[in-house]
Amino acid sequence: FAHPSVRDAVAATLPPPVRLSVRRRSVDLRLADGTPAVALAAEIAELAEPGDEHAIRVLEAAARELAPHSPATAAAHLRRALELSHDAAPRRMRLAARLIPLLWETGESGEARALAREVVQVPPDAATHARVCLELTRMGGRFPVAQAEAHLRRALGHRGVPQPVKDQLLSTTLLNRLLAGEAEEAGGALAGSLARARGTHPLNDLTQRTLRSMSACHRQRWTEALSHSDSVPATAAELDPAYGPALPEVVLSTVWRAALLGMAGDDTAAADLVEGGLADAEQRGRRAYLPLWRTARARLLLDGGRLPEAAREVAAAGTGPHAPGTSAASEAAVLCTRARIAFHTGDDEGLEACSALAEACPEGEDRQVRRAGAWIAVLTALYRDETLTRQQLGAAAAHLRRGFLHATCLDAGDVVLLVAAALASGQRDMAAAAVEFAEERARLNPGLPLFAGAAAHARGLFTRDAELLAEAAEHHGAARP
Repeated sequence: FAHPSVRDAVAATLPPPVRLSVRRRSVDLRLADGTPAVALAAEIAELAEPGDEHAIRVLEAAARELAPHSPATAAAHLRRALELSHDAAPRRMRLAARLIPLLWETGESGEARALAREVVQVPPDAATHARVCLELTRMGGRFPVAQAEAHLRRALGHRGVPQPVKDQLLSTTLLNRLLAGEAEEAGGALAGSLARARGTHPLNDLTQRTLRSMSACHRQRWTEALSHSDSVPATAAELDPAYGPALPEVVLSTVWRAALLGMAGDDTAAADLVEGGLADAEQRGRRAYLPLWRTARARLLLDGGRLPEAAREVAAAGTGPHAPGTSAASEAAVLCTRARIAFHTGDDEGLEACSALAEACPEGEDRQVRRAGAWIAVLTALYRDETLTRQQLGAAAAHLRRGFLHATCLDAGDVVLLVAAALASGQRDMAAAAVEFAEERARLNPGLPLFAGAAAHARGLFTRDAELLAEAAEHHGAARP
């Protein structure tokens, strides 16, 4: 009936079972005529009854198509499919495995981890078990089940798991541990682990390049780190329909490259990457990534001397959902950025709040937070004109030598603050060691003027040489106003 009034009048006269039957038949006819599943998914979700396999398939197809553009809507369709399949355990578990990344991406990390725990404990098959282990690794934090290492070994060793999934799982596990501060490059452990990943999947190659870039950063080879962080190939962003262009590996690689470009003084290119990522996260409802992008933007604003804007941005990063792990901003990175802004803007209250959090850091288990606490102690001591112990200065020096905190590079000029704090504390030998570190870093990276500026600044401060300080100002130039 083409006329709405006629259609409504006819529908009103039909008994409910007949009306429901007619609506279902209408949906079937429109599907047969080529109407996309996306256009009919909401109606099917309303009409379907438990066990309706046809409806489940349509909802799955709609979710697959919507995931790259509207993850929240895709998650709603898969949730409904999950409800319709409640009596079919294997089917339900496979649907849950597809729903998990969408829930996490849209900020529903608690529900995502609860579903993941359910699937990992009673997986329908080895491949689904491995894929959910991969999603948990992407989320970061501890597995929500006992014996996490056993689950990883099982996924990596099972013959029924495709090799590309195994490669992704191995590389992402290494990356997540590196970000969390649980695995360092000492002893070649990282290189050995990477050699075992066969690179059968493009995402594995991307993650390996990010790992190698972070490893180079840890060794203070920043030029090498930049070379490993080449722009993400466009094809990599479309490899997983559960995420579309917002794959965690792709997002993290982009944020990391932006941080390196900022360190190299190319703030324009860095800002282009950050603004594009932030706009996508806001428009598509990818809430899990907002703290990460906002922290990256705050750092660029801070480096560019736009302090009030940086303060607003880091405040916004701190109020978002903080899902842990590979793709979300580390609380420690946010805290350090907030403390630096407070230090440079004379924000007594802000720095006191950061200091209070930092004083509790050494007692915690989180390595990242302990490192952040060590550095905030330096900022606080300089701000209050107080002294630090050798132990405190040593912890801060170790933090600087690591080179990064989560996916955020430490600033080239931080070493100058360490020299100032060591001199103020009467620890001239520790100040000398920091100066030598800055000069060696500049020697290893001759093409990066910020490192040369930091080295001249540190040496000039140590020797009270005005000419070196003037030289440092020239090296910093417009990149660090």
